[in-house]
Amino acid sequence: MPFTAGVELSGVLGTLMVFVIPSAIVFIYLGLTEKRRSKVDWEKQWIEYYSDSKTMMIHGNISGALWVFAFGAIPLVGFKLGWKYAWIPFVVAIGGQLIIEAIFASIKK
Repeated sequence: MPFTAGVELSGVLGTLMVFVIPSAIVFIYLGLTEKRRSKVDWEKQWIEYYSDSKTMMIHGNISGALWVFAFGAIPLVGFKLGWKYAWIPFVVAIGGQLIIEAIFASIKK
């Protein structure tokens, strides 16, 4: 039995809003008022690394192929194993994308 059994949607949303709205306000306030403490300028490093068109093309092709296979695997998993397992290709694709990012980040020019 779900934990919201017998509770209307407005009651659930009202309860969640008590926690979500103050948290969002504090997060936005801190994000706008605190100074940057990072020692590395990630934006500059990102632009320098991905300004190479060959690297961008290879990275984009590999990532695109990964996501095409992930979206193609959804119906296969859904029909073969059941639709409750259709989320698994997304998790695998996210892990694959992180591995691709790590490999491209570790390659030295």
